[in-house]
Amino acid sequence: MTDALHLAVDLGAGSGRVFLAGLGSDEFLLEEVRRFHYPPRLIDRHLRWDALYIFSEIEAGLAEGSRRAKELGRRILSIGVDSWGVDYGLIDEYGNLVEDPVCYRDERAAKAMEMVFSIVPVMKSTASRGFRF
Repeated sequence: MTDALHLAVDLGAGSGRVFLAGLGSDEFLLEEVRRFHYPPRLIDRHLRWDALYIFSEIEAGLAEGSRRAKELGRRILSIGVDSWGVDYGLIDEYGNLVEDPVCYRDERAAKAMEMVFSIVPVMKSTASRGFRF
């Protein structure tokens, strides 16, 4: 068994989890050390994620995972993060978040596919059958 452990952060659509994991020939450890919820908020007519809250919960989860690893007498070797594939945050030249990210459930995305199909009409005819190249 190796003494190294790993922390994994999973951000879903409104909730997050931080796990402590270890894998060896005689071990499979997967322990949830923190779970948190972050519903989107309506700000200026847009659903937005509270980025500072999410970041603070991730930091708290990493601290809890680190404490748990110390209790086990082991060290953290790596940290991995998995998050949404469609939301994003813009940062300025100093690396600061410009504003909270808009949630993919916001109304502004409701007509996105219609707009894409108006620009690339071939996609509309093949979308129901899948793409063929």
